[in-house]
Amino acid sequence: MIFMDSYKVIIFDLDGTLFYKDQMISDNAAKKIIELEEKGIIIGLATGRFLNELDSFIEQLQLKKYQGFVICANGAEVIDLADGNQHKFSLLSKQECYELIHLAKQYKLISYIHEDNDYHVFVPGALKKIYKGMEMLFSRINIPFFQAASRLKLENKIVLHEDEYEKICFAGNHKSLVEFEEKVKLLNLDYAYYPSSMHSLEIVKQGISKFIASYWYLARKKISLKEVIFFGDGGNDDELISNVGLGIAMKNALDSTKRAAHRVSQYTNRQDGVYKELSDLFN
Repeated sequence: MIFMDSYKVIIFDLDGTLFYKDQMISDNAAKKIIELEEKGIIIGLATGRFLNELDSFIEQLQLKKYQGFVICANGAEVIDLADGNQHKFSLLSKQECYELIHLAKQYKLISYIHEDNDYHVFVPGALKKIYKGMEMLFSRINIPFFQAASRLKLENKIVLHEDEYEKICFAGNHKSLVEFEEKVKLLNLDYAYYPSSMHSLEIVKQGISKFIASYWYLARKKISLKEVIFFGDGGNDDELISNVGLGIAMKNALDSTKRAAHRVSQYTNRQDGVYKELSDLFN
């Protein structure tokens, strides 16, 4: 158990962390989080997801009522729900996304990008039939894009309508992803790379991270990183989890995330690990 006044903020990753199963936050976890909000702790969500995907979770955790915050697209955007302030960091240009998608095709990778509140998927021709045949399998993989596979439209021609994008995502064979990342690094050092699983990679502009976005929010509130607890499981969580006062990695976390954390949970997200950890910390 810890003293309530030791920490002012708790931040949660969603996929693989706060999500219990079927992309849901358990009732037990939600109830416990609201209890902490009632006691004055600020709650934040820091996720690779986009803002339009978070409405139901913001409502479930009553984040607007208790003036919490959300960090979207791996740190590309921060929304302070206390005053509605919305801050965007550097974004990828349309041209950068074109070039990355074209290069990914050479490595037989699926590329997907978020536009018009939906995912647009670009698949190499040789993979299109295979992809269509594996939609049901993809829907069970713990990645938002794959879980929406059944409703996604595959696109052969690369057409992008926006001038800037928060991030671009790639999926495929692990070896191909590694080779693709190495090639991109040789061509351009202005990106940050976040693996969300063995078979997926997200690219954002360099300087974009959950850590930097959290630091920006906390500085506005005059809160120290040492007054923060963060729960995470993936590569995009490592920097933040190691720099807060208490960084907790889920049992199902990547090895790098476990090494960066101060504490590794005995429970996975599917065992309602966040609820159990909060119950232990705030008894």
